[in-house]
Amino acid sequence: MPAPSPGCLQSFSQLTDLPPSWSTGERIRLRAEDPGSNPAAAMVDAARITAWDLELPSVPQQATENGKLQYSVWPAFSYPNHSAEDFHKCWSSDVTFKVEDMLVRQLEGLRSSQQSLCSHLMSSIESTYRISARSSTELRLPPVFAALVHTWLGNDSALVRELHHQLVVHVSQRMTGEHVVYNHLRGRRPTPPVLESAQTLVNRLSLQTWRACNFCNARQRTASDSFLRHETNASIRVSNAFKLERWHLMVVTRPPHHHPTNFSRSLYTAFLSDAVALALEIIEVEPTMRYPHIAWDTLPRAGASQVHPHIHVLASPHAFYGHTELLREAGEIHYRNTGGNLFSTLLEIHTALNLTAHHGNAAALAMLSGKGDLEVMLLSDSPNDDLYNLLYFVTKAYHDSFQQYCYSMVLSWTRPEDASVAALPAVARIVGRGQCGSSTSDRSSFELFQAVYRQHDPWQLIQAVREAIHKYA
Repeated sequence: MPAPSPGCLQSFSQLTDLPPSWSTGERIRLRAEDPGSNPAAAMVDAARITAWDLELPSVPQQATENGKLQYSVWPAFSYPNHSAEDFHKCWSSDVTFKVEDMLVRQLEGLRSSQQSLCSHLMSSIESTYRISARSSTELRLPPVFAALVHTWLGNDSALVRELHHQLVVHVSQRMTGEHVVYNHLRGRRPTPPVLESAQTLVNRLSLQTWRACNFCNARQRTASDSFLRHETNASIRVSNAFKLERWHLMVVTRPPHHHPTNFSRSLYTAFLSDAVALALEIIEVEPTMRYPHIAWDTLPRAGASQVHPHIHVLASPHAFYGHTELLREAGEIHYRNTGGNLFSTLLEIHTALNLTAHHGNAAALAMLSGKGDLEVMLLSDSPNDDLYNLLYFVTKAYHDSFQQYCYSMVLSWTRPEDASVAALPAVARIVGRGQCGSSTSDRSSFELFQAVYRQHDPWQLIQAVREAIHKYA
């Protein structure tokens, strides 16, 4: 029989009674068991349709003569007309704001809503994300291994039952291909013990490295170029001796500040402001280098050769680097398909899902999809103090709620004078890199080439950011 569109499936039986020749991506296969003994299956049964595969209009292949995508003039980035409270009407009264509820049960209810605000939201989500939920098949555990698994699960009988029918939620961004997998049980898998806390490790590294630190003696032990060694109260400019770009400079914190994560709010925001100012100066000196890039990694596993805080400052002539340009291309595809601004749409979706926090005119989004765990996208009209302060609050949420001290941040934007087509707002992305001293910190082939597993629920993350804003603002 012909395969109906997954978006048209109307019953749970249609999800389970599909022909065996259909691929995993075309169906959700669940064992027909008592929902009372199978919470994961019951969740999907309640949702019925979670494997959406909306067929979007094909993108016209408008290319320049060198084969690049021809960009359009997008609507300006804007903030939503509706608040998170306005969207509460789209959710059931017993909403829990967790992955399993929001991305399965609540979205199913949203799909059948007759309210125009809710149907508009559903259209925005389906045009931006592909979301699906699948239940795993029952495991067979030898007695010795079963005893180990029960120990890992704290001998919790409910978790043991759930282990045999795990609800796995997949979220992929249609235009960038970023793919995230949620399964809270996977966070219970055994990992090698961490011998010291993340904060203890960071403090120890700071103490061990300051005497031989090149950046603590920047005038004698770093390079400079025609930008000279401009100094502010927060930073010193240096030139990277091993270049990634024609202009590859850095700002480093002025001594005696050497600790990689222990920043006051005023120092953090001034440090970022100095980096942005340097990027703008590069563009003033050489206007063709009009695509600015700011990159900040904490601690050595990201390839940082120095523990001392330092921000890479670059500008490129033809396009943004790598994934930032891919995000810009996604914005073009989104515009051609919907006529909207992708970043405005992302902000509206995450606002509706209760996944945003704000400081002034800057917004933090606990991203549904992305490049890693604990990822936050920050949006603002331009790089400004609101954005820098909100980034500071996000790092404090990392420290206080997740003991996360290893993270990476990038920031790019389109200057107003360069904003004739495909203009980006200020877009910062910050992502955790696992526990600093753990063997699971490095990226695996799975994260690099397939999909990112997220241990932390984005609703848990955004609540931590809100608490940090309340505590440190």
